[in-house]
This record gives sequence, C-alpha cells and structure tokens, in this order.
Amino acid sequence: MSHKNYWYIACETKELTKNRFIKFELFNEPYLLYKKEDGSLACIKDRCLHRGFPLSQGLNSKESFQCGYHGWKYDENGNLINIPSLSSQAKLPRVCLRSLPVITHQDYVFVSTSEKAEIPKPFSIPQLRTKNWGHIRLKNLFESPVTQCLENFLDVPHTAWVHPGIFRKNKSEALRLKSKKTGSFVTTSYHGEKNNLGFFSKFLNPTNQELIHTDTFFSPNISCVFYSAGPHRKFYITSQAIPTGDGRTWVFTDLTYNYGIWNTVLKPIIRWHAQKIIKQDQELLRVLYENTKFANETKLNTEADLPLLWIAGLRSYLEKGIDLKQTKNVKGEVEIRV
Repeated sequence: MSHKNYWYIACETKELTKNRFIKFELFNEPYLLYKKEDGSLACIKDRCLHRGFPLSQGLNSKESFQCGYHGWKYDENGNLINIPSLSSQAKLPRVCLRSLPVITHQDYVFVSTSEKAEIPKPFSIPQLRTKNWGHIRLKNLFESPVTQCLENFLDVPHTAWVHPGIFRKNKSEALRLKSKKTGSFVTTSYHGEKNNLGFFSKFLNPTNQELIHTDTFFSPNISCVFYSAGPHRKFYITSQAIPTGDGRTWVFTDLTYNYGIWNTVLKPIIRWHAQKIIKQDQELLRVLYENTKFANETKLNTEADLPLLWIAGLRSYLEKGIDLKQTKNVKGEVEIRV
C-alpha cells in the first residue's frame, strides 16, 4: 500500500453545480473534474497529449475539451477525437487522457490515483448530519507538506504558544499522554485537562470537570480531534490534508459539535475562532517549511512528541510501499506540561 492507494478530496460537490469543471492538483499532477452529459462525474489529466498545454485554458464545451495551443480535441471520456492540423488522409492516433476513478461521500468528491481494483472507503466524518449536531466546513491552503500539517493538527503543546488566549495558555499544567499505534492508526488520549482551552473553556467545559480528549490519525492524511465535557459539550475537528505538490497542501476541515440549545447561536463564533486558529497555523507552517525544507539536520525530539513520531513513521512507511498491517503495534504513556 502506498500514499496513492487511497481516496483524496478533489472538491465539495456543490462546486460542480456552479462550474463547468474544477481544476485541482494531486501529487504534483493537474486534473480536471467535471460532470458528463449523463450527469456522472469524471476526472481527466489537465494536460494535452501533444505539448502538455492545460486543457482548462482551451476552448471547452459541455461535450468536449479542446486544447488552446493546437486545437487537439477530446471527448468527455478523454478520448482524442480531432487534430485540426492533420490532413484528411492521416490516421488519428487512438489515444486517451489518463482518467481517475471518482466517487462522492458526505458532500465531497473524491478521486484516487490508485491502480488497484479495490481502494479503502473514504473516511466518514463523525456525527455529520446527526440530529442535534452542528456542522461547519472550511477549506484552506497551507504552504507546507502534508506530514508537517498533520503533525501540527495533532500537536497539543504548540497550542499554548501559537494560539495563546484563543486555544490554551502556557500554564505548565501536567497532563498524562497515552498513545498507541495500531496498524494504520495512531490514537492519543490526554488526561488531566480541565479549563486550559482559552476562549472555548467557557462553552466546552463550564463546569470545570476533567475533559475527555482524544486525537486520532488515520492513514494516510486525516486527523480527528475530539473533546467532551458532558452530553451537550462535544466537539470534533476533522482535517483532511490533500497533497497537491511542491510543499503545498489543501486542508478540508469539518467541525461537528453538540452544544445543545447553543448550537445555532455559537456557529458564527466557532467558525470565526476556528478560522483564526487555522490562519495562525498557516503562517507558522509557512515559516517552518521555508526554514527547514533544505535542512539536513536530525530533528531533536522529546517524549512529548511520541504520537507525532509515529504519525511521521506511518507516512514514511507508505512512501516506501510498506504494508501498514505488517508494522509493529506499539504504545506509550508519558507526562507532558502545557
């Protein structure tokens, strides 16, 4: 199994109701996602087979894509159907643009570059469309590779320094970190947390009881953070990191929450604070990547980085084509301070 043998988000389904096609990049390759005449979805390489000009910048209709460089024309399935410069006696090459399989799930359109017949199903966002649960969806571009993004999303200590007052403060409180790597997952629980959640403490834990806090990494590109302080104080942050290439990552974030009667009132507040936190992380990761992308030094880690090391390790295994089911299951428990 490799990174490419999974489903990745190309766009939200609603984007295809507004546009003839959607341009996106995946693993350093450009693609076009669109609806065919029969309403089904298709995805082809956004690169003419002649000189590589992007078809998205050509003369395109509902039934075809025509290159803006020499007029090569392709039907809605990516088959070459016309070369204007050929004589009437010349034989048209029987060639086709590379296409990717497409599926929809939870209002997202997924594609895969896998060459295998079977691909694991897309991840299901917890509590999406569940009665009495609210939902917010965000999309942001990070100038940072997928692994750095995922490490950041599942890193608790940084929140006190990068998001002070919004999401934790540096109180040097002792927390118990329990983490385990099982197959393609890394699950980490934190014990001893009560009110060090910045602005969110007022809503997430007004009674100041110990929080249930669990972070999970799902290979190859998904993080899911869960907080609970009671029946109507539950919050999920699910992030799906899409590898476009050249150190850039599109991140689709779904916030699902249950604050009881406060769901509607809190929605714009949650959205604003979540986007502010994301913006702070975007800038942090941009600077980090610029300062480390050519570095050869060995990174110095501590026991507080335990789950992040396992996450990076799983992604490294995937890059090497190692079956994650064959890797060793491990677990650990340490004290950290936040």
